[in-house]
Amino acid sequence: LEVFKGVFTHNGDMKTYSLVESSSNITRFILVVTFVSLNPDISSFFYALTFHQLFVSVLVLLLLFKKDTNKAEKITFKEYIKMSKSNFYKIRTDQSVGLIPTHLDVVVIGYFADYYSAGIYRIAKKLVDPINSLIVAFSPWMLNKINNQGDYNFRNLFINILLPSSVIIVSFYYLFGSNLIEIIAGDEFADAFLPMMILLFGFMSYYLTFWTRHFLFMNDLIFKHTLGRIINLVIFLITGPILITYYGFNGIAASISLSIMTQKLYELSTYIKFKNIKNNY
Repeated sequence: LEVFKGVFTHNGDMKTYSLVESSSNITRFILVVTFVSLNPDISSFFYALTFHQLFVSVLVLLLLFKKDTNKAEKITFKEYIKMSKSNFYKIRTDQSVGLIPTHLDVVVIGYFADYYSAGIYRIAKKLVDPINSLIVAFSPWMLNKINNQGDYNFRNLFINILLPSSVIIVSFYYLFGSNLIEIIAGDEFADAFLPMMILLFGFMSYYLTFWTRHFLFMNDLIFKHTLGRIINLVIFLITGPILITYYGFNGIAASISLSIMTQKLYELSTYIKFKNIKNNY
């Protein structure tokens, strides 16, 4: 599936990409519901995921063979390893560093605060997580634009798409956030509104500048993104315990947002420096 995503993103065939992604999600949902309905057991869930993966694997293999335009070009396995080794280590290092802070926030708040605070924070974070889904949806299109348009205008992207959509998203959370919390978690978690809004600032800063990661990757500067993630982690480890001690679940939400914004400011400054150097030549 990942090979399929890479090939079709590179070729700019976003229609096929979207159809496969949609079919995959719908099929997974139908299979899980069907298997669990027939036999309400955890094994049914895993059977459903197995059949889903088999279906997707066969589908993408057929599409890759059908769309293969480089049948005359051949490369040995050793040549492939040599060609991809450098990028493999860079990307895997970046992903490994990114795994550390993913669940560290829950561990930290569980250690420094009570179960109620941990529950409030988890509800708040779950409600802003859909913003990550938007970023994932934008990513293939963004990679294709950067790849095919070396000097893509990110300013227009920011003004015409990201800024207006962010205003709509923030307005939605502000106006309907309390109702969402009540529907999903109940009145006892009403306190999740403020940490949700605090987290929203951090998540929206990532949303508005998500393209910096793709720009750095496409210009062989992925290690800068790795460094940005390390900065994110360090800021969280420094501010998290202090803010949790004084402000509880609001404190860890503020620490997470501060960490994200610091990371994205670093990546944005790296992008600006790179463009200035390039324009001077």
